Amino acid sequence: MFHEAVIFIEQGATAQDAARSLLPQMAGNAVAVLLISSLVDKYRMRWLTAVLMAQVILTVWWGFNLDFFGPIWLFGLSFGIASGAYFGYALAALPRYFGTRHVGEIRGTFGAVTMAVASFGPIAFEVLHEEHKAALLGVAGILAAGLATFSIIMRWPEPMNGPPDSLEGER
Repeated sequence: MFHEAVIFIEQGATAQDAARSLLPQMAGNAVAVLLISSLVDKYRMRWLTAVLMAQVILTVWWGFNLDFFGPIWLFGLSFGIASGAYFGYALAALPRYFGTRHVGEIRGTFGAVTMAVASFGPIAFEVLHEEHKAALLGVAGILAAGLATFSIIMRWPEPMNGPPDSLEGER
C-alpha cells in the first residue's frame, strides 16, 4: 500500500487521495473473494483466470496512468476485485487439483508465495516504474498471458464427490 501511495503522489495525487483508494480496494477484495470462491464450487471457471489476468494487467497499467480513467478510488476498487477474485479462485480450486489430504501445505505454500509477491512486487514496481515502465509492463503481461493460457488448456479435475482424502494410518 505504501508503494501505491508513493506512485500516486508522484503523479500529482494527494496523500488523502491515495488513502481513499484503500477502503474500495479492501471492499472489492472481500466481495470478490466471497463471490468467486462460492462459484468455483458450482462451475468450471477456467476462463476466469484469463479474465483476471487481463484485469490485473489493466490495473497495473492504470497505476502508472492515473489520469486516464478517473478517480483513484476506482483504481482501488479494480485492484481489490482483481486480487480478491484471483485469491478466492485459487484457494477454492487448488484442493480440486491436489486433493484435500495436504490442504494445509497447499494453502500454506500459496499464502507464502502470495506474501512474497505482495512484499517484493511493490518494491519492483517502485524501483522500475520510472525508467523501465515498458519492461515492467511487458514482463507482467507475458507472465499474465502465460498463466491465462495455461489455465485454459489445463484439464479441469473431476468433481470431488465423497469425503476428503483419508488420513488414516498417518499420525
